[in-house]
Amino acid sequence: MCKSPTVLHDGTETACHRCSICIERAVDDWCGRNIAESKTVVASNAITLTYGRGRFNEVLHERAVLLTYSDVQKFFKLLRRHGYPVRYFVTGEFGSEKGRAHWHVIVHWLKAVPAICGRDQKGKWHDNAASLKRFNWQRIDDQKRPVFLQDGEPADWWPHGFVQVAGVEYEDVRYNCKYILKAMGDDERQGHLAMSKKPPLGHAYFRQLAEKFVEQGLSPQGVKYTFPEVKQKKKDGSSRPREFRLSGRSLELFLDQYIATWAKERPNQPRPISELVDLYQEWGRVVWDEDRVTANRVAWITERVMARGRDPLTLDGRDQRDVAFRLEKMWRNFATRKDMPSVGAYMRFFDRWHRMYCQYLSLGGQREPVLEAMADDAEWAFEHINGETDGET
Repeated sequence: MCKSPTVLHDGTETACHRCSICIERAVDDWCGRNIAESKTVVASNAITLTYGRGRFNEVLHERAVLLTYSDVQKFFKLLRRHGYPVRYFVTGEFGSEKGRAHWHVIVHWLKAVPAICGRDQKGKWHDNAASLKRFNWQRIDDQKRPVFLQDGEPADWWPHGFVQVAGVEYEDVRYNCKYILKAMGDDERQGHLAMSKKPPLGHAYFRQLAEKFVEQGLSPQGVKYTFPEVKQKKKDGSSRPREFRLSGRSLELFLDQYIATWAKERPNQPRPISELVDLYQEWGRVVWDEDRVTANRVAWITERVMARGRDPLTLDGRDQRDVAFRLEKMWRNFATRKDMPSVGAYMRFFDRWHRMYCQYLSLGGQREPVLEAMADDAEWAFEHINGETDGET
């Protein structure tokens, strides 16, 4: 739960993305997705890219005073051009001692890994430079000879300075995100964050996970997942698998894959009951606790009024305001979703919302202008979409 959520004009609460809880949640999400991505690629490396001397041998490189992300983009393009396609997670920051810009990059190699060789700080060549603290990473040809450019300069993968290459562990990903964990003011906090998004990192792993659920005849009951090798220490000294949470577009793609795979592999078998999957298919989006509370609250108030046995059944002022507010909130939550819901999701939502609104009116609820406009839109949209669907069939 966010420490200081932002409250919109309609009463909807959204995460602030600035407090320690929001930051920790974001970092854990990035860590989990990077580890998931590393499970489905050839190899992964944590690479640090630094800036050395400038073009005229000056101590301060002209690129070290600003975070120039185009340098990293050219680094990726050079790798891809020579047959090394990658997916990536990049953070850029300024050093705490000298204030020089540098980049922390987690590279996921999709097909092959280039030879990690090059020159150390004294210019000595190393066929295996991965163990060095810093080196100039130079390309080699098929005969494993160093490659040089036409002007005689070494053909470095990163021509701006030194490189450090290591394996990828949970701590490495977390270290790459450390700049947003520093206790610094907003004016001092400077950094850059970029990652592969089409599809999101970890997509292939979560797709396989969804297919594994179908293969075992199970359904996901929550959004948490773990890796056996990633442990979290407890207060008593013991350890347990660290839990990560699926969220955002990654969660939606996971649920879509599960629903589609079940329909394909087990067309005549009903799915096991899962509130997460069932509500996602009904609402057309992931339904969190606040959505369930809204719907359940309206149903609970209705049942409570009916249990009073009054004739005619009416809502008192407090209940009326509560139901009206929650009906409006349900509508706005659905209308402000980022992705485009399916036709079926539209129809299910409009039908459900309109039935709840009619029930609200039957109990004496006032016809407020905002709710009336929403009801008209729901009725028109439901009839329009339903008519188009019937016409297609």
